[in-house]
Amino acid sequence: MKKSREIAYTAILCALIAVLVMIGFVQIIPGVISVAVLPLLIVMLAPQLFGLKQGMICSGFFGVMSLINSFVQPSYLADFIHNPLVSVLPRIAVGAVVFAVFAGMNKVCGRSKSQFLREFLPSGLASALGVCTNTLLFLGMMGLLYGGSYVESKGMTVAELIPVIIAANFVLELAVCTLLVPPLRYGVVRAMKRGGASDRSQTKRASRSQPAGSVSENSKNAAPEAERSRGLQKEKISPAPTGEDLSGGAERLLPKDGGSPGLSEGGGSGAAGGPNDRDNDTGERS
Repeated sequence: MKKSREIAYTAILCALIAVLVMIGFVQIIPGVISVAVLPLLIVMLAPQLFGLKQGMICSGFFGVMSLINSFVQPSYLADFIHNPLVSVLPRIAVGAVVFAVFAGMNKVCGRSKSQFLREFLPSGLASALGVCTNTLLFLGMMGLLYGGSYVESKGMTVAELIPVIIAANFVLELAVCTLLVPPLRYGVVRAMKRGGASDRSQTKRASRSQPAGSVSENSKNAAPEAERSRGLQKEKISPAPTGEDLSGGAERLLPKDGGSPGLSEGGGSGAAGGPNDRDNDTGERS
């Protein structure tokens, strides 16, 4: 159940990344913040919520969507983003870095009494280093492979353009992810815990509502031969006679001529007879 939920959540995050990358041209604050920065929020959240594997899947998917978007909506960097070594490979490493930093900070601050140190500092630091890794590897690969290339729309080479990109995008991405990811993660974790608690309570209610004497079909048919043999044994066993039946049987054994009773009060049997009966028989024979 837990694994299927994580897969579903990862699929939802990847779908959000795809939508946000495709509408990245939309301006949240005109000239300041666009939707293009929002996919990074999800890329930073995924490793902190679901672990290394899901985090690397989401960050790698972000790189793939950036590659696809460079063909659909080309920008002045599109010629360089077409190369997966620039657009995809550095993004996969982002998920691993975020998870490693977050896990390490949790070990250090996880037992702290301060909620800020326990919940918000590890997430904020992991997000900040994740943004640094994304920018460093992306621009580093682009400068390494295309440093001498000339960008006609900007009138400068890639090496000259890198500081401009850092000043325009990196500072904004760093501030947004560092400030927004920790409260977002905290809210999502609380909501997931409440959802898990409600599922457990529903399961307990369902188990309580089930009748105590109800038996499943498998248990009914588990040992039919044993049940039949038990039934036959029960039929063979007759109920023990009561005291009234014994007294009635003793009365029926009394002879009609008033002779010795078939059952004496001392418990002797009619066939054997008492000692007086044996003396009488001896006298008659003599």
